[in-house]
Amino acid sequence: MSQAVEPDDRDDIEPATDDDAAVSILTNGDPLRSWVELPDSLVDECRLRIDDDGLHVAAVDPANVAMLETTFRAEGFRGFDAPDSEVAFGLNLDRFTSVISWARKRGEDGDPISIDLFENPARMRVSVTRTDQRMKRVSEWFGIDPDHIRQDPNPPDLDLPDRADPNPSNLVDAVEAVDDHRDYAYITRDSDTFVLASQESGNTQIDPDDDTDAETGAGAVYMPETAWSEGDGEATSSLFSLDYLDDMVAAIKKSKADRLTVHWGDQFPVELNFSHEDWGITSTFVLAPRFESDGGGA
Repeated sequence: MSQAVEPDDRDDIEPATDDDAAVSILTNGDPLRSWVELPDSLVDECRLRIDDDGLHVAAVDPANVAMLETTFRAEGFRGFDAPDSEVAFGLNLDRFTSVISWARKRGEDGDPISIDLFENPARMRVSVTRTDQRMKRVSEWFGIDPDHIRQDPNPPDLDLPDRADPNPSNLVDAVEAVDDHRDYAYITRDSDTFVLASQESGNTQIDPDDDTDAETGAGAVYMPETAWSEGDGEATSSLFSLDYLDDMVAAIKKSKADRLTVHWGDQFPVELNFSHEDWGITSTFVLAPRFESDGGGA
């Protein structure tokens, strides 16, 4: 067992880890609840992989449109004890989020939480303490067989030349602004300006500066001095499901990410790379594009 982080000393109501556990974690409600919002936005269950580097989740939604890779690094926890070799646990996200939601987010990163994972049989025990109320909630349940959960996706190796680094909250506001009963999001750049547009039709990509905007139902938000190219300088663009993009940026907002970079290319998936540095969380959403076809459909 490798001790990555020493747990803090707290009074006797503090959740305590179990010496018989294969993995023992001490954390708080705010970072853990915020992190779990990410896989919960795509799937109902996932394979939680734990090693001495931290917690790892990779998941793809049932329609194969959106993918997530996320890591909660060991140093981001108050206490983290895990083996060098990887441990996999099949996690029911509805059950897990229901239990940890008892930990409030207020104060010093929220109420304390302890998590113990046991093997043979595989089960999880979660203790949540409301120290000010002198109350502790303890929940324990069996995990899902990891072999019965969809295999982790292989992240694509993409050449995405265009980049933008808007403030995460600005991107949330932009998506909310263009999401006016429209179905598609159009991403491009104009020199160093990041452009996020919406449109009702998915048959063609509409220039947000085109005079036909009023007829086609397109709208756009412009974010100056946030975009650049890692390629030949020619601006690229792609069209995506606005519903999926809306869900992703909502999860990014709930995760309280403080850094964000958008990567995209011509009719390639868009990558949203984001992190919360203080909590040690790094994540990537990948969203497949809406492809044009000769027949005008997807």
